[in-house]
Formats: sequence, C-alpha cells, structure tokens
Amino acid sequence: MDSMKLRNISYTIALSVLLPLLSFYGARTIISYVTLSKIDEGSIYFVVAAVVGIASILFGIFSSIDYLAAGAILGGTFCLIFGYSYHWANIPDVLKFLSILLAIGIIIGTGYRFSRRSK
Repeated sequence: MDSMKLRNISYTIALSVLLPLLSFYGARTIISYVTLSKIDEGSIYFVVAAVVGIASILFGIFSSIDYLAAGAILGGTFCLIFGYSYHWANIPDVLKFLSILLAIGIIIGTGYRFSRRSK
C-alpha cells in the first residue's frame, strides 16, 4: 500500500472518530454552562449530535475530496448513532421510523453518488 492511500485512510479514520467526540464534548460544554431545569441532558446530547451529524453527512455528500467525504459521512453517522442512543427511549416511533428511512436514503444516495464519481 502506498503512502498516499495510507494517509487518506488515516484522515478518514481520524475524522470519523473526532466528530463524535466533538459532539459529545460540545453537549457537555452546553450542559455545564446552561442550567435548563425542564430539558434533560439526553435531549441536549441528542440535539448537538444530530446537528453535528447531519452537517457532517451533508458536507461529506457534497465534498469532492473522497477521503474527507468518507470520514465526514462515517463521523456524522457515528454522531447520529451516539445522539439517538442517549435519547432513543424518548423518541416517538414515527420519528424513529422516519430517521431510519432517511438514513437508508442517504446511504443509498451517497453510494450512488460515489459510484458515479469514481467512473
């Protein structure tokens, strides 16, 4: 494996690990500075992870640099999984269904986009 491929894989892995950490510590920072008595911590984790995750996935979809796109999509997906895991019990079934349906659509659409770009 040449050094360029190894570097690209490293960028992808690093971005996919750092994005969920960003959302986790961003949510913890918000929780430490803001005292919201009516909103539980799980909701804050959910919202921050969802915003970071969706923004990362959108960046990955529209990025023309393959390894950054892959890292952003993976990291965004991990952020969403992290956010949903904190708040899954409180999410209505209809939102769970629509979220999973949207995720499948994004995965299929992104896969199609990447397969067309590589030709």
